[in-house]
Amino acid sequence: MELNVAKVYKKLFLFQKRFVFLRGGRVSGKTVVTSQLMIFLSMAFVDRDIIVCRDSYSDLKNSTYAELDAYMIQLGIADDYDYRTAPLYIHNRKTNCNIYFVGIGGSDKHRTKSFKPQHKLSAVVFEELQQVKDQENLAQAHASFRRHLDTEIGTFVHIYNPPSQNSHWTNIFWNIKVKDPDWLCINSDYRDILKFINDVDLKEILKMKFADPIRYQWLYLGETGGGFGSVYPQFKRAKHLKPAVELLDRFGYTRGLNLSEDAKRLRFGQMIQAVVIGADGAVTHDATAIVPLFLMRNGQCVIPEIFYHDPLRSGQKASAELMPNIVRYVKELERKYAISTDVPIMFSVDSASTELIRMLRYSLPDRYDVYSYGKQTILDMTGVVQSTLSRNIVYIMDFKGWQDHIRNEWVQGEHPLVVALENLIWNEAQTHYDPSVPNDASDAFTYAVNQIFRNPENLESLQAYNSNTQDYYDLEVPV
Repeated sequence: MELNVAKVYKKLFLFQKRFVFLRGGRVSGKTVVTSQLMIFLSMAFVDRDIIVCRDSYSDLKNSTYAELDAYMIQLGIADDYDYRTAPLYIHNRKTNCNIYFVGIGGSDKHRTKSFKPQHKLSAVVFEELQQVKDQENLAQAHASFRRHLDTEIGTFVHIYNPPSQNSHWTNIFWNIKVKDPDWLCINSDYRDILKFINDVDLKEILKMKFADPIRYQWLYLGETGGGFGSVYPQFKRAKHLKPAVELLDRFGYTRGLNLSEDAKRLRFGQMIQAVVIGADGAVTHDATAIVPLFLMRNGQCVIPEIFYHDPLRSGQKASAELMPNIVRYVKELERKYAISTDVPIMFSVDSASTELIRMLRYSLPDRYDVYSYGKQTILDMTGVVQSTLSRNIVYIMDFKGWQDHIRNEWVQGEHPLVVALENLIWNEAQTHYDPSVPNDASDAFTYAVNQIFRNPENLESLQAYNSNTQDYYDLEVPV
């Protein structure tokens, strides 16, 4: 028997790695090559079994089970196998190999614990891994099957089509394992198997490439990063996240001037006409986020350093415990950016954070107005934010990290607000956020933006104000 394997998957058959990850868009040959692998193993090794896993056991009969049956018929070896459906398994009469089919998803994460194959395992194949909602299900399946693995040839193979959101656990899992020397990670797309694709399929793929390039990049190239199901597809890191010095120069009109950073911040502060600070307090294990918006004289907004308390990092703290740190934080903003005493400063706080509202009103100086934000619907609030992002009204200062004010240390890495804006997705009903992505920083941002711009007349007046201003819509436009 000969198997015509695409070149991109040749390393899969060398069995040099115990763990394998196959990632790619649609029509990238992953299903075919895993069928080839299972048939090869079932024919090559006597008294060795294979397990095929999927989120739902009920999906296996019409997917992998049927595909294996069809491929065996195509190869002319179907008569060597027995096919059973209650329970699902395929038995090779020549090698005594059993191919079992197991569901690993659902709320019972220990459902694989008692599974015991007849022989040692040559492979465990996890198909459509993106359908498994919780990584813990995969971890439990690994623990259950590892002790049955053949120590010489046994292989764990994971196959998935990347979800569009970077925040999905499978995409995070891939990013970790691609750097792990114990894993063979193969990223493929339709271009790797061109000689195996029929003309009809290829024509439709190329039509989407030109008609809908964003969907093409996700569906067929497997490129992630948002778009489908994203709450804020208008947010673009390259456009809305800028180095702090660049924004100080731009809005302080100091570009090209040989000034110190302190002098640039002073000039920048003179251009601030109002400060609106959005706040979202923790209820139980959530983060407390405070996101200030500097409303500049040209009508655009700049977000400086934010206050972000992550209870998983710094321990749970009540609003009263956080208040000394919050007061120091806002006073530091005043000092650092030389905010004039004539500039109004107001808090717009989640109405559910009653304790935070009370403590802010009690602890802050009189110049701070603290308002409870009367929530609109989620769709109304996000619509306002989407509008401001699409008009390039808001920019975020990039400091390459954020300050943990509780532990008094600098956290190098991603900006919590940027992570939320890029990764926040809708639930299946499209009525609320998906709970898998933290939304505390984005909620605080939403309250501040809505406090300014939920009245459409605000946007119209800004457009009128900037009718002769070149830089309103795009920071990149030269002046």
